Amino acid sequence: MENKVIVGFSGGVDSSVCAFLLQKAGYEVIGVQLLINDNQHENMEFAQRAAQHLGIKLIFDNCEDEFRKSVLDSFINNYNKGITLSPCPLCNDVFKFARLSEIAEREGADKIATGHYASVKVMDDNLHYIRRWNSTFKDQSYMLYRLPPDVLARVIFPLSRFENKSEVRHLAREIGLNTAERRDSQGLCFAPKGIMQLLLDTNVKLRPGLISDKNGSILGEHKGYQLYTVGQRRGLGLKMNTPLFVTKIIPDENKIIVGDYDDLYTDKIKVTQLVLHGKFKQCEARKNLTARLRSSAGFVPVKTIENDCVILEKPTPWSAPGQHLVLYDGSGDEKSIVAGGGIITL
Repeated sequence: MENKVIVGFSGGVDSSVCAFLLQKAGYEVIGVQLLINDNQHENMEFAQRAAQHLGIKLIFDNCEDEFRKSVLDSFINNYNKGITLSPCPLCNDVFKFARLSEIAEREGADKIATGHYASVKVMDDNLHYIRRWNSTFKDQSYMLYRLPPDVLARVIFPLSRFENKSEVRHLAREIGLNTAERRDSQGLCFAPKGIMQLLLDTNVKLRPGLISDKNGSILGEHKGYQLYTVGQRRGLGLKMNTPLFVTKIIPDENKIIVGDYDDLYTDKIKVTQLVLHGKFKQCEARKNLTARLRSSAGFVPVKTIENDCVILEKPTPWSAPGQHLVLYDGSGDEKSIVAGGGIITL
């Protein structure tokens, strides 16, 4: 059991190189591709060829119903509330790693692994925490912030040894993997035709409505409030002399409010489903935290956490309902530890 590992095997270069590295390290590797819809034929073909090349067992796990109940339904419901939910951190927590853990138990594997760009560190409390990858470009610790120490105790991220993605592709070419030149996936894995088509396919009603400023003046018309997010500038169809940004979405009125960039700034961020890991459940350990409000945003020092509100040292324009506020111990630089986080709410 100690020599067996389950690998999330998507059919991309990251997961296939991950499997190769574990195989080289002496593990018995079992690849698992999670089938969440009927649009994965190409992924299945790539995964099958890569598994055959490596000589590993590959399991196709049909979990469409479970994915719908744990991820997709919530995603659609939030869009109908005017909240652009970022699904990946929640999916990793309640679905992907949970499902891989179940399969590991069934297959008698002690470890699970994925091709994420992050690492795990054991801290002075003997618990396991996510640590930022050594590259600021591809670091995926933000997407993994909800994983608790007990899950991380059995997780391996082999790609943490690399400095950049080009090294991963170079190794894939050297060992002859069919995934070496495959493009990285764009957008959401469960919406290959885009968000609008996904909403239409799930019977979401997209109705045109009004765009106004905060004083109530009508500036234009939107195509359905579900297609917009707070902070958005492009795609509004407004011809104004100054740039305008979505500052509020009002589903009950089918209305979008726009304003200046300055209107987006706030230092008080309300969150829901807040998680704090290990020692960070204690107030004393939260004196040196920084927050990241989007996966590509900068880091802002945290002043304090009061129940469901994270108060920042300075205002930021990056707060948007449905996105995730992730807490890091320290300045947020390379090697910072993930302390926890939550979902930004209205």
